[in-house]
Amino acid sequence: MTVRVSPARCLYLLLPVLIGCVSNSFGQNYLGLSGGGGFSPTVGFRAGVVAEWRHKPNMVFLTEATYLQRTSPEILRKLDRNRGYHLATIDYISLNFLIKMQLDLEPIGLYAVAGPDISFGARAYARYSSDGNIVIDRLMFDELALRRWDAGVCIGGGIEKEIRKRRRIFFDVRYYLGIIDIDKDTTGDIFNEGTFFNLGFLIPL
Repeated sequence: MTVRVSPARCLYLLLPVLIGCVSNSFGQNYLGLSGGGGFSPTVGFRAGVVAEWRHKPNMVFLTEATYLQRTSPEILRKLDRNRGYHLATIDYISLNFLIKMQLDLEPIGLYAVAGPDISFGARAYARYSSDGNIVIDRLMFDELALRRWDAGVCIGGGIEKEIRKRRRIFFDVRYYLGIIDIDKDTTGDIFNEGTFFNLGFLIPL
């Protein structure tokens, strides 16, 4: 039996995890939204929910439930070459747990983040051109011997600023390095990686 999981449904299921982490922690807590895209062609659109709570004056625990798109030219070698596929994409639901080190420089703050990231592939698809039109084909993970699960390490740095009523806005740049080969075939390997930007806002709880 095949179970289909939509990206939106996965994100909704992860929301209680974020809220539970924040509500059970101590210190100054925030909840907000974030979004962005890739600086490298292997990362597409991303959007999610972010929660953070302060552990020490300059140390914050940060977690995000994110919908994101990753592309890989290596997947194209598994597809029918006669169709001329030019882009293969996997939509992931991602959950990370990061440590955020802050440096307050009024009126702004600088920070660095690092930590593990785990993702589940909700769907995969590829694009090709036909008679001047873009056609999108759904891809099956099992048929292509692709793993749905991925895990890696995320590092980066950014800038943030407090605005009205202790609300904050932020912008950062991160690099993701996958440590799991999502290709089950022994003839090749596929590792996800890429650089992306992230921006959003946080409200105090």
